[in-house]
Amino acid sequence: MKKSKRQRQIELLLRLLDRVNTSSLSKGLVRENTDWIHKKISQVEGNVPAGGLTKHDMLHANSMWDQHSRQVHPMFN
Repeated sequence: MKKSKRQRQIELLLRLLDRVNTSSLSKGLVRENTDWIHKKISQVEGNVPAGGLTKHDMLHANSMWDQHSRQVHPMFN
């Protein structure tokens, strides 16, 4: 069965939340990012007709994904 747009967005946000929570970046940044993710999950789960992530939200989430990358750049080893 095909997943709805909301279901896919929630799954992606939960994966992002897991990545942010295991990040080694500052606690303040992690807290700020987790707060944003929880807010967006609540918005997507809501039954608001325009619910879901905007293009700006997706760009922000993508930059968070990169920022909290678990990979260590070879130059910094």
